[in-house]
Amino acid sequence: MESLDLLLSKVDSIARVRIIGEEPLLFKDLPQLIDYLDAQKKILTFSLVTNATIDFKDELMKKLKKSNKVRKITISDYKRSPNLKIPLKQESILRKLKENKIPFSMDSSGENSTWSDPEKIYKRGRSKEDIIKNYRNCQMPCVSLMTSEGLENKQLAPKGAIFVCPISSSLSRLKGLEEFNGDFLNLEDSKERFFEFYSQDFYKSCDYCRDYGEPAKQIAVAVQTDKVLKLEKD
Repeated sequence: MESLDLLLSKVDSIARVRIIGEEPLLFKDLPQLIDYLDAQKKILTFSLVTNATIDFKDELMKKLKKSNKVRKITISDYKRSPNLKIPLKQESILRKLKENKIPFSMDSSGENSTWSDPEKIYKRGRSKEDIIKNYRNCQMPCVSLMTSEGLENKQLAPKGAIFVCPISSSLSRLKGLEEFNGDFLNLEDSKERFFEFYSQDFYKSCDYCRDYGEPAKQIAVAVQTDKVLKLEKD
């Protein structure tokens, strides 16, 4: 929790912590994380996103029921996936949430639901003016908190970093912090640096995303790959 401790020391409050990333229920310390969030006065609410491939254990349900900060549990509806091989635990999860009066919502559950295609992420070589325009059109509503665990070079963010968006943090994991220096806040930075960061006109990673001035392409929900995808740096 060191990264969260540092972040909280630099802000007045956090409206919502959203627990996401692959499948949060794989995180063995999730119940302890909920205890931590409940104990922090500066954190107002939290939510959790799951694809319902893993059931909610009793310990987790007790923590969620006890908490007064749960905004909601969001379930990404994978029932309409054409090739999902893992059995879903939706019925069990929904029953438990209803029994314990924990707010929830279903995402992409409609008959005509689609996902937005992020398209290929690569450096597009836009002009500075076009990168600024893309950043303003994006209007990403959340930031990404990342610990230093797994980073090859921890010097730029020895105790973690805040990124302007999840794509920016993923790019930094893949290509290295040095490549995107300026797109993140070292959690040990001063409060003044936090204000400077958010007064920037654009960020380097904004040149890697699709054109947010155009409508997003729509794709089928929860289509699974038939092989392990290789992460490549370019």
